[in-house]
Amino acid sequence: MWFKVELNKHIEEDHRVHERLRDEAIERQAKLEENVEYIRAKQDEALMEEWRKTFEAEERLATSKTRPGHIYYLQVGALIKIGFSSTLDERLRAYPPDSKVLAVHPGTPELEQSIHRKFFNHLSHGREWFTPSPEIDQHIQEVHKQFPQHNKI
Repeated sequence: MWFKVELNKHIEEDHRVHERLRDEAIERQAKLEENVEYIRAKQDEALMEEWRKTFEAEERLATSKTRPGHIYYLQVGALIKIGFSSTLDERLRAYPPDSKVLAVHPGTPELEQSIHRKFFNHLSHGREWFTPSPEIDQHIQEVHKQFPQHNKI
C-alpha cells in the first residue's frame, strides 16, 4: 500500500511538472509568435516606408512639368514622334534602329505639351505621334537653326 501511495505521489508530481512545462512551452510559443509578428510588422512598415519614398520621388519627377531634358523629333516609319526625355540617349535606344532623329532641343514636359498643342491638327494617334506636315517640317528646320549644337546630324 505504501508503494501505491508513493507511486501516486510521483505520478501527481510528474503531472504537475508536465503541466508546468506544457504551460511554459505555450507561453514561450506565444511570446515567439508575438516577436515574429512584431518583426514582420516592423519589416512591413520599413518596406512600406521605402516604397512610399520611392513612389513619391518618382511621382515628383514624373509630374514635374519643369524638369529639364530634351524635346526630340523622331521619324519612325511614316510618322513623327515628338517626345520629351531627361535621359535622351537611353530613350532613343528604345526605338527601332531605322528610326531617324530629325531634331533635338532643350526643353521640359511643359514645353513638349505646348508643342503637341501647336501641332494638334496633325496628330495621328496617341498624344505624341504626328503625320508629317509643312508646319512640322518648318518647326524642325527652326530647331536646327536655333540649336545647332544639339543637331549635328
